[in-house]
Amino acid sequence: MLSINPNYKYINLFYEVIQPADIYIMRKWNYNTTFVDCLKKETLKRVYNLTITPFSTIIRVMDIIVGVFAGFVSIANSGKKKAIFKLAMNHLDSSRKIVVSPYRYLLKTLNLSAEISYLYKSDWKKFYISAKGDGLITHNVSKFLEKKARSYYKSDRHFATRLTYALLALSSIITRVVDGIIGIIAAAFSFLTYGKVVTINNIAYRGLQAPGIVKDLFYCTIKIINPEASASSKTSTSIPGLFYH
Repeated sequence: MLSINPNYKYINLFYEVIQPADIYIMRKWNYNTTFVDCLKKETLKRVYNLTITPFSTIIRVMDIIVGVFAGFVSIANSGKKKAIFKLAMNHLDSSRKIVVSPYRYLLKTLNLSAEISYLYKSDWKKFYISAKGDGLITHNVSKFLEKKARSYYKSDRHFATRLTYALLALSSIITRVVDGIIGIIAAAFSFLTYGKVVTINNIAYRGLQAPGIVKDLFYCTIKIINPEASASSKTSTSIPGLFYH
């Protein structure tokens, strides 16, 4: 997993193990010259999606274990070690996708053409809800509270900052539960419709990110202890995520 490439950036185990395989499949098995070739590759894709489902889940679990350990270490040092905080957040991001990954692979096993789209406000006639976002209700509530916390921090109101992050943790517990219920219902309809309704697929994809509460709680705990704690401009919040799978 180590690389001598100076541009190499380690994210988490899923991106090291599963993503390269997915990219290979997309690149190598998407071009068909004959009907037999097409049929063979479609069968192989379904077998791959079905086979990779349990492996992706195992890798996600391993990511979460690493993330929880790094998260406790980050709490112990009050989030002062940027690299450890970043390591924890990147690995804990798999908590958001531990259900999403198998859902996506199983849906693709059922229907290779099933879409999960990240288009947002660019094609409202086709997709009314994008797959982009950390949960459904959670995304908007967390985004609002995160913005408030940052504004308080910039004005040196550290008590208000900590209080807002505490509220963010509490609200995440509630909104993640609601998201999860919506996601389960949407996933059921998604399978019943063979993944043909993109909007339903997108709702399921976002709602099933409910286990992301694990990442939210670690993030908020560290920020309550030390509002200055930061991984980077991209990973210092529970809102942006890794939107692949």
